[in-house]
This record gives sequence, structure tokens and C-alpha cells, in this order.
Amino acid sequence: MLRLVLLALLHPLHTTHTTITQGSANGCAIEIRAFTDDLQAALRRRGAGLSDSSVAQYLRATVSLVDPRGRPAALHWVGQSPDGDVTQLRFACVLPAPMEAMSVRQGMQLELYADQVNVVQVRMAQRRVSLLFTPGDMAKPVR
Repeated sequence: MLRLVLLALLHPLHTTHTTITQGSANGCAIEIRAFTDDLQAALRRRGAGLSDSSVAQYLRATVSLVDPRGRPAALHWVGQSPDGDVTQLRFACVLPAPMEAMSVRQGMQLELYADQVNVVQVRMAQRRVSLLFTPGDMAKPVR
């Protein structure tokens, strides 16, 4: 038992936490908390660094909100800020349909780690929806 506990403590945690907050009928704010070293590894794999443009490009390739007709939400880079060993990443978005009709994909770092887990919480006026993404997962409806 002690051996299992020690192995769990030694094994790094590969996760992100995303909060999507609906601010209006057609707008939302996206905040992603990612371990900085994992984010840097994903960017290095693409031959990029932690610059705003590189991070924004990576996020647009791995995070999406799409309506039932396949129209993506427009993601507008707001910025990033370090917070200890975590980096906070922020986008504003314009939704092509009501949030309840959207599907979300959070694929950050899924290409790197077999144990990657991305938690997404969608906050709407009347309710909250939690989604979980692991390698192999496609977009999931907010419903």
C-alpha cells in the first residue's frame, strides 16, 4: 500500500481546468489553468515558445466551441499570466448559437500524455455543466 502511495506522489499530474462563463446571450469568457511545464512541452512539440501568439494559436487548435451547424465560436485572445507553477490563459468568445446548443472540445496536451485529463466547467445563467476530456475524446454537447 505504501508503495502505491509513493508511486502516486512521484507520478506527475497531467491536467487542465477550464471555466467557460456565459456573459451574455452570445458571449462568453474562457479561462484555462494549465501546468506551465506541460504547456511548454506542448508548445515545444510544435516548435513554439510561450509567446502570446504561440499560445493563442495552440489553444485555437485544441480548444473549440461549435454550434450544431458546425459554426465555431470566435475566440479572441485576452492574455496569459503565471501563477506559481500554473499559467492562466484567457479568451473572450462570440457564440454563433445559444450556449446550450454548443459542443465543447478541450484537447490541450492530449497528444502528449496518455493520462491527461481536461476538466471543463460551463457556467450559464441558470445552471452549470461539467465535462471531462481524456485522450481520444471528441467534442461533447453542453446540454
